[in-house]
Formats: sequence, structure tokens, C-alpha cells
Amino acid sequence: MDMMSRTLLRTLAICFGVTLSQQAAAADIRTGTLPDGSTIVIVTGDFVASDIEVFKSKIAGVRKGVVALDSNGGSLHAGIQMGTAIRLRGLATVVPVGSQCASACAIAWLGGTPRMMGSDAKIGFHAAYRLENGAAIETGVGNALLGAYLSNLGLSDQAIVYVTMAAPSSMTWLSRREAETLGIDILNETEDRPPAVSAPRQESPAPASPAPTLSAEFLARQFAHEYFEKLGSYAGATSELFEESYAASVFYHNKTVPRGQIVREKVNYGARWPKRSYKWREETLSVSCAPGGQTCTVEGLVNWTARSDERRKSAAGVASMRLTIMWDGVRRQIIEEVSKVVAKDS
Repeated sequence: MDMMSRTLLRTLAICFGVTLSQQAAAADIRTGTLPDGSTIVIVTGDFVASDIEVFKSKIAGVRKGVVALDSNGGSLHAGIQMGTAIRLRGLATVVPVGSQCASACAIAWLGGTPRMMGSDAKIGFHAAYRLENGAAIETGVGNALLGAYLSNLGLSDQAIVYVTMAAPSSMTWLSRREAETLGIDILNETEDRPPAVSAPRQESPAPASPAPTLSAEFLARQFAHEYFEKLGSYAGATSELFEESYAASVFYHNKTVPRGQIVREKVNYGARWPKRSYKWREETLSVSCAPGGQTCTVEGLVNWTARSDERRKSAAGVASMRLTIMWDGVRRQIIEEVSKVVAKDS
């Protein structure tokens, strides 16, 4: 947004205080209109993977707006995806007066341009983790993904270390002084415009510096991770997923085939193996993009499992995977897919 002041933060606290205090098993995502006519997107409750598409649909037509956040966290993947969407749309983020935004919520908040923090608001960070036998275990893969996201937002190495330094069982609560030291820009409550244009008045004020853009490599990597997450979900692996994820014609296992053939194969495979999972081995993952970023190739090893309880069969192993992804200015689609099983569990 172009202008955000103390008045707006008070408006958020007064008009949306009751809503922001509500918590749910998954995030509650609603939209409204602020006094200046801009859009507010209110996100409360824990983040889950299914919130990603809901959130993206809510902000799809928003040109000027702010995302108000109040959440204890949840899915890191959802936080990164929502933060990425916020940055791509050029939306502001705010943790309103007296609210709390921690873990994955704070990661999404960082995507805002500008970012705002109401008085008594709490914003907290900790390292990425996975649950193992009920215990939170720090994960290098998760921290690598988080670090790549933060770097693409333009955060310094010092800021990235700060965001990920707390153990999963603890929290680092951000203060305005620490944010200033780390170069994490936060719009002051008393400012009427972002710091980049709040300097002494000029007859023709210089425009604000553009927000750092997310690289084509980063976006291709995120597409590949998100696609595999949906592919491993029984509810997500639908014909609609494949229709939107593949181009009309695809170089598929060394031959050119129409999208319809891939859709049929993928849907049939999902019916035969209802329970599946696909996870990139992050240490093997590489991304290369053509000049201009219109096409990117993602390559690496993938751990996969497949199970059918009805047929009492299961399989697991490792496959090499290469996806070439094209950006047409509207969406990303797969134009090449080549994979090969390199190891199979006995």
C-alpha cells in the first residue's frame, strides 16, 4: 500500500479485533474493505497446506491491500507460499495491535511490502522442524528452503541467521530495534509512507525503491515442491491438478505426448496407488533457468512411496527426476518430464 499510519492500525484493532481473536484448526481467511477503499485480507488460526490455494484465490484480484495476520503458525510450506504470493502481489502485511504472529505466520509476514507491527504486537521466529515420534526435530532441508525464501525477499545473511537461530521448542521475539539493526524494514506507526519516500519533502518526490523480486530459479523450485506435495495427496491428485500443471504438449519420457494422455496416466496411477508420497532430496536438487527466466529445469532425486490397502501392496524407492517448467506470464506449466527409478526397496 502507498500509505499506512497509526490511524489504520487503530482501525484494524477496532474493526477487526473480535475476528482476529478467533482461532481455528486451519486458517480462517476473510476479506474486507478499509476506509480508504483498499482491501484487507484477515488470516487467523493455524496454517495448513490447503490454506495456500484458498489464500491465493482471496488475493487474486487485489491490487491495493494489506494482509492482517494473527496466528501461532503451522505449516512452514504454507507460510513460505503465502509470503511468496504476498510479495508477488505487492501487498502490505500487518500484525495488528495486541496480536501475535509466530512461526510460519511470521514467515508469511516477512513477504509484505511494507511490513507493519502494531503496538504490543508479537512476531516470533524459530528454526524449521519436523515431528518425529511426537518430538520437534530441527530439519536441515526445511531450513534450506526457508533460507532460500528469505534470501529472495532480500534479507541479509545476518537477518536469515536471526530468523532461524531459535530451537523448535523456543522462540525469538522480534523487537523494532532488532529489526532496524538487521535491516528488516518495518513501517513505523507514526509514518504516513514507507521509509524510502518519507525523507524531506520535495516538489517531485523520488519513487520508493522497488521491493526485491523473487528469482525465476526460486519460483521454479517452489512450483516443483508444491506440485509433488499435491501429487502425494489423495485429494490433491485430481485431473484438475494435471490439467493446470502440464502444458498442452509435453516431452514426456523422451517422446512428445498430448496433455490428455498424461492426465489419464496420472489419474489411473492415483487410483491404483491411493496412498503416495514424493519428497525431493534437497541436497541433490538443482535449478537452471534460460536467460529471462521463461523456462527453468529442476533436477534431482526423489524419495517415493506408494501403497494400496485394498490390494495389500506397497512399493518405495528413489527416482531421478527432471522437470522443465515454462512461465507464460500467467502461470507455470511442465513442458518436460523425465524420470527413472534408480533404487527400489525390497
